[in-house]
Amino acid sequence: MRTIILICFLLYCQNAKAQPQDTGCILINSISWATVPSICTGDTIRFRGRTGTYPYFPATCCYEMAWWPMPDGMELIDTFNRVEALVCFTKPGYYITYSDYQQGEGLHYISAADGLDNTCTVAIEANVYDCVPSIRLESPISRVCVGDSVQFVASAHHVPTDWEWHFDSATNLNVYHGRYPPNIAYDTPGIYTIRLKASNSAGADSLTHTIEVLPRPVRLPDINLHEQYTLRLNDTLRLSTAYQSTVYDWEPSVSSLGCVNCANPLFTATSEGFYPLVCNAGLSECLASNTVDITVKDDIRYFAPTAFTPNGDGLNEAFEIKGYDITIRNLKIFDRWGNLLYESDSNMPAWSAENVLSGTYVWVMECVDNYTNQIKVRKGSVMLLR
Repeated sequence: MRTIILICFLLYCQNAKAQPQDTGCILINSISWATVPSICTGDTIRFRGRTGTYPYFPATCCYEMAWWPMPDGMELIDTFNRVEALVCFTKPGYYITYSDYQQGEGLHYISAADGLDNTCTVAIEANVYDCVPSIRLESPISRVCVGDSVQFVASAHHVPTDWEWHFDSATNLNVYHGRYPPNIAYDTPGIYTIRLKASNSAGADSLTHTIEVLPRPVRLPDINLHEQYTLRLNDTLRLSTAYQSTVYDWEPSVSSLGCVNCANPLFTATSEGFYPLVCNAGLSECLASNTVDITVKDDIRYFAPTAFTPNGDGLNEAFEIKGYDITIRNLKIFDRWGNLLYESDSNMPAWSAENVLSGTYVWVMECVDNYTNQIKVRKGSVMLLR
């Protein structure tokens, strides 16, 4: 920051934050001249109506200032509770501003009072010149997605009179003259250069900035953004991303996933539990996601007795399989030589073994897993006792 008496660089005379210092003070019932050395366009001076040393305020201090409209080339930025003033010179030139409040003559730019019906005035004398501008981009964006709109904002020390922007290969704009260009966009991935030049009568400053345009993941129409599955232990499921991209990341990274950086990993149900999985496609600035919720349950549950006694006592008279979370579709009973003795398509089959001798028999059950809708086949043996 450059300081001349009470002069500080300011971006177009806005948001000045200079600390109070002397620039010559306003004296009671007299005229005090604030003479400023040669300064640059856009610089400011800040002065106070007082006779003491900052931060002390003696009784003879001018405690309240009144302000009239500034002439062309000068801008009042802040009055600091009407005790101080910050004035910006917006155009080059030679300035003498003079006020005589008591007589009502002059330009009446600045006046102050001490609370005792006394007034005092000030005059400012300054030479203002164009200086070579210094420019920068405010928080420039470095990565965007294809099709996104981007706004660039530039600021400058001193005051450029000409701005020239160049946006290489932008979709909607290539060259713009002015400080505030419209939003720009790119429809092809790649790395592009933005060039800016700002100038005035004293010279010019320029800068370049690169921006990376990233591809956006492409939505696949046949895949839902949220899918749910229920699996049994040791079942496998091929997962699907809902987006076409070059970068994938499945999370959380669990051992049940065959890979975490591929589009369609294989999930293996190795243990019971709930697995909420997210597939992130693309880079962070262009991320698109879909979710897959998987519930893993133990194998189908059923009870098949190992023996029964069809002897007329009313206990264990038939061979029945009781299922939990399954629907029985078919049950077959075979003898030791493979001969079919019994078959039922009922969902509640019961083999009473009429006219069958005691011995060991083989059963084959076909059922539907009510969680997964998958057809399961289970086999076993049962002892018939008479």
